[in-house]
Amino acid sequence: RGPTLLRFCWGGYVAAFIGAAGIVELLRDPSGALPCYYAATPDATLFASDVELLLASGHVRPAIDTDALARHLWRGNLPAPQPVLRGIVELLPGFAVEILDRVEAQRPRWSPWDHIYASDAERADTVERLRRVVNQGVLGWTSMDTRLLLSVSGGLDSAIVAACLSRAGRDVQCLTLYGDDPSGDERCYARALCRHLGLP
Repeated sequence: RGPTLLRFCWGGYVAAFIGAAGIVELLRDPSGALPCYYAATPDATLFASDVELLLASGHVRPAIDTDALARHLWRGNLPAPQPVLRGIVELLPGFAVEILDRVEAQRPRWSPWDHIYASDAERADTVERLRRVVNQGVLGWTSMDTRLLLSVSGGLDSAIVAACLSRAGRDVQCLTLYGDDPSGDERCYARALCRHLGLP
């Protein structure tokens, strides 16, 4: 069920469980690697990994929710369940919904606070386990490809991925994108990262 899956499985998935009284629970993994959207219709609740798939079903009529659009622009891409299309909801990473006669409100099933250490010894163990898990995850996700193109921003996430690939001796080229606005130009950070790791 959900707690075991959340503890031992990491990656892009959406899991479905059938519980007591026919209640169906859908759980999205905490990484958010696999998108999950849903829409309730009079006859069913539809789930898809892409909004276009929901629209292609013919049961969802697209309409822009101007309030949700304004909130989306104001938040600057912070996650929220309500996309800008009315009637379509995103299941947030690490959250679950239950369905019986209708979709219930999303509930968090995973929290980073559940993984905080209590002592220095536990901290050292946790740090080492996290390092191993991240490294295995990065190498697992990239194991099917012999040459890789990695988008680096100079930020933490792409730096961690680059470090894992560099240490493993993978054939990786780095790319960074920038625009005219100086606040979006992180080339100096990306160059420093690549110099440090010896990546082109």
